Amino acid sequence: LKVDGNAITLKTLGEVPYLGFVLPLIGLFIAPIYPLLNSTVLSHLPKSLHSPMSGLIIIFSALGGTLGSRIVGYLFENIGGVNAFYFLIIPIVLLIISVVIIKRLVARKNEA
Repeated sequence: LKVDGNAITLKTLGEVPYLGFVLPLIGLFIAPIYPLLNSTVLSHLPKSLHSPMSGLIIIFSALGGTLGSRIVGYLFENIGGVNAFYFLIIPIVLLIISVVIIKRLVARKNEA
């Protein structure tokens, strides 16, 4: 573990920062979202577009997982594990903003 550029050796699980346990647990709650989003997207498309859209979903999921892991690894190495977790706030905020914008667009479409 790196804190403020200094390497620290952890000898027990009790020395792991709180975020080191919380981040993996988030995956338990996020995992069901992937099939739900796939189903929702595909149910709103014509049947002829299901195959290409499924391909796009799989490709971008793989790219996101691969690039995300590499970026987080880079941050861990260069700024330390504790500080790297705070950079996860950036994509979360962008996702929330995107959801709000999409919700407004859908509401306008439903009003018309």
